[in-house]
This record gives sequence, C-alpha cells and structure tokens, in this order.
Amino acid sequence: TSLPVNNPAPPEEQKDQGNKSLSLIIISGADKTAIINGVPVKEGDRIADMKIVKIETDRVLLKNKTLKWMYLE
Repeated sequence: TSLPVNNPAPPEEQKDQGNKSLSLIIISGADKTAIINGVPVKEGDRIADMKIVKIETDRVLLKNKTLKWMYLE
C-alpha cells in the first residue's frame, strides 16, 4: 500500500523559519557552495533574513543581528 502525497513541500520548508538545515558543503578551489534548506548559496548570498558570511568545510557562518555558526547535520 502506498501512502498518498498530501504535501509536496520539502520537509525543510515545514520547519519553523528560524530552523535552518545545512545539508551539504562543496568546496572546489575558491568556489564554495552550501546547501541550506535545499537552496544552494555562496558567500555573500542571503537566505531568509540571514547573510552567508563564510563557508568552511564543516560549517557556515550566518549573520543577521548576530553571528551564528551552522554545522553540517
């Protein structure tokens, strides 16, 4: 028996907006990309009310009024 698909939104979008999910970091030379809530972002980009300040191998630094490190899950 298959379950009906009632909500096509990804699970990340069902969370509170304050809860962001870091699922992947790709660093190739100087090119750094992180996947937050299923969205690819680079340093300097914005996601919701947060600016991507820095991307490292296992964490991303976000800034709105304060700085906050987000770690790979």
